[in-house]
Amino acid sequence: MPPALKVRDARAPGGADPAAPPLVVLVVDDQQENCALYREILGGAGFVVFEAHNGGDALRCALAETPDAIVMDLAMPVVDGYTATRLLKGDARTRHIPVIAVTASGFDCHQDAIDAGCDAFLVKPCLPEDLEAVLRSSVFVHGRKPRRKTRHPPALAPTPSDTE
Repeated sequence: MPPALKVRDARAPGGADPAAPPLVVLVVDDQQENCALYREILGGAGFVVFEAHNGGDALRCALAETPDAIVMDLAMPVVDGYTATRLLKGDARTRHIPVIAVTASGFDCHQDAIDAGCDAFLVKPCLPEDLEAVLRSSVFVHGRKPRRKTRHPPALAPTPSDTE
């Protein structure tokens, strides 16, 4: 990790206000193993993590929870990450949420991801500190929006790491 890029407290963009609530991240990936890995990495860093397993579920969760950022796999069944990102960026209620594309497809799909509206792009496997840094900088650049009180309906319940 470059010396200028420091991992900071998850409670606020840039770690400025330790009293601020933790950043909420929606992880969208059809592979349970990947979701578990992101949950461990981000939950361990203090983020609140929600999961969705396809783009359609991601849209519903983003509207219900208004996360601070979304980590989006691009190749998924039902609704892929490209389409989900286009729909999120086309909706006034969600267009402010930074979307970080994370894909195993390599840089071949980088431009397509950016064209779909992704704010950042990482190739799997990525280093945990790189994912954290990109999340924090994306939230900082876009500004943290006021959040509704987070509800936890059964389909959108936080992962176990959020309640430990």
